[in-house]
Amino acid sequence: MESDSLKTLLLVEDELIIAMAEAELLRGRGFAVAVAGSGEEALQIALWDRRIDLILMDIDQGRGMDILYRGLRGAGCASVRGE
Repeated sequence: MESDSLKTLLLVEDELIIAMAEAELLRGRGFAVAVAGSGEEALQIALWDRRIDLILMDIDQGRGMDILYRGLRGAGCASVRGE
């Protein structure tokens, strides 16, 4: 279990090798990291785990990005930027 004092990032990356490397780098910098492989999976995690402080997303997620943005806006999340 990760410490509650850590900032928690949700990393959205569809390339497994890249996701693993980025997650390890971020953990080494002192962040707790959850990883999602798609916008749909990220939305499920973000809505379920309220400890998520920031979502970092591969810009080339296609339709998955739109699903995540719309879902987070619909859930009333404080700040959604992108598009």
